Amino acid sequence: MCWLRITRPIHGPCPDGPSHATFKICSRQICRSPQSHSYLCSWGLTPLPPLSNSNYFGYILINIRQQKYLTLKAILSLKYPLHPSRGTNSFMKYRYIIRIAAGIILIMATVFIHNAIAIYQFSQQNQTRVADCAIVAGAGVSGKTPSPVFQARLDHAIWLYQQHIVRALVLTGGYGAGATVSDAAIARQYVLEKGIPAKAIFIEERSTVTRENIRYAKQILRQQQWRTALLVSDPLHMLRLKTIAQDNGIDSRSSPTRSTRYKSWWAQTRFLLRETFYYSGYRLLRYMPVQNNSITP
Repeated sequence: MCWLRITRPIHGPCPDGPSHATFKICSRQICRSPQSHSYLCSWGLTPLPPLSNSNYFGYILINIRQQKYLTLKAILSLKYPLHPSRGTNSFMKYRYIIRIAAGIILIMATVFIHNAIAIYQFSQQNQTRVADCAIVAGAGVSGKTPSPVFQARLDHAIWLYQQHIVRALVLTGGYGAGATVSDAAIARQYVLEKGIPAKAIFIEERSTVTRENIRYAKQILRQQQWRTALLVSDPLHMLRLKTIAQDNGIDSRSSPTRSTRYKSWWAQTRFLLRETFYYSGYRLLRYMPVQNNSITP
């Protein structure tokens, strides 16, 4: 193998036919065959004089196949010649840009995969233990009833209360688009019907995303002078919920739902990808000031 610098293409007569493109390499002419898309040269490989930087626009890789013929593989496209004084600099500039972009993409992909693995591994953990209260992450409603996902979370919180693991429930969830009743109020009615006493139910009705769920629930914990809490949500949601709670100074443990509505392989994969995206975004923006209308989900 050998590298040669190639000068700008010139068009001229070619012994193999007029349809071949003729190029000049270090004062020697070669012919490009349109049928084989290779470059043939009938002269042997000899030492070549150095070229000035302004007299070439690319490199060619030479592979010696026979004693008389050389196959030249162009690294740059020779169809459109570059300006002799600007071609190399432009190519080098774009090459560095491509390398930097590829490096950034590789780093982002590595971080994304790492976070996805961490989310899945944490979803397998159950840290349920006695605590002052259970914070239930909202998950939307359907009409006047909690959504199936929200119901599964509420049922788990009810079980925690019935088993005397917690002594109060903190239900989170604000108003959806066009709603007149908050998600937390609908959830409160649901757990009341399941036999939970009203004095053990606390709601916050301002949150719309997970970060706000924890932020406003913290105010209830402070008012009631509670120190510990169990976080209730779907397993794949737990790492982000736990990270947000830690950042808000809440002494919390993970208590994922025992069953999830995301049962199919496709549903769990979509949930994992979505959680990985949100978790990565939160880790990136976690220390930025929180705005009511511009908050990481």
